[in-house]
Amino acid sequence: MKKINFYKLNYSIDLNVVGKIYRKELNYQIQEFVDAENTDEERFNLYGGGDSSHISNELDMTKFKTHNNAIMTDLMSSSFFRKQGCFVSDRFVELLEKFNIEESKVLDCVITNKEKTYNYKILSVVATAENINLEKSIFRIIEDLVSNPEIKETGVKFNSLEGLADKTREVYFETDGEFKIEPITVILNKETDLFQSELDYKILISERLKNKIEESGLTGFDFERSEVKTEFYED
Repeated sequence: MKKINFYKLNYSIDLNVVGKIYRKELNYQIQEFVDAENTDEERFNLYGGGDSSHISNELDMTKFKTHNNAIMTDLMSSSFFRKQGCFVSDRFVELLEKFNIEESKVLDCVITNKEKTYNYKILSVVATAENINLEKSIFRIIEDLVSNPEIKETGVKFNSLEGLADKTREVYFETDGEFKIEPITVILNKETDLFQSELDYKILISERLKNKIEESGLTGFDFERSEVKTEFYED
């Protein structure tokens, strides 16, 4: 098996990069619609992205608006499409053409920043477990939200997502939420450079893609190795 280092793809929070975008709890570059007065609960739900399906082609993608202080970057933080994708530049989409990307599609969109409009893309990425070999992957039961967590059990395996979900609920209720299940070794069925993990809904990118982003000078990105040092392998 070949070890592949993966990183969580995060938005930059460097104010020198993204601008002074803080406004109450909406700390995103893209925060609202140009016609915000027309936003109701139905519209909010359509663009909120609370599920893990692909973004619909039927939505109007021309009315997104940034915070007045936002700086345009190649990856834009947003309050929209939380589990479904991210706003990216043409430069980033072009870079991805040379890499293996799982369960994704690209949509055109328009972003208004300081009365000027920009043509951007939305990279829609769907969480999938099809590329994860659960039977060969290894999990552990560990104390949650503490600096020196107790490990209750290690070497735990599952045959299906349903089994993992059932055990996750069982551990949560038996320990009053003090323990959780997390992966320590994940086996991939095939090599990939970007995917959204069904295990935690994080967008993960390979080290070679991370390095290419940094070499290309693309902005708005932040990368984080898993704090639990989850290992990814190509089987």
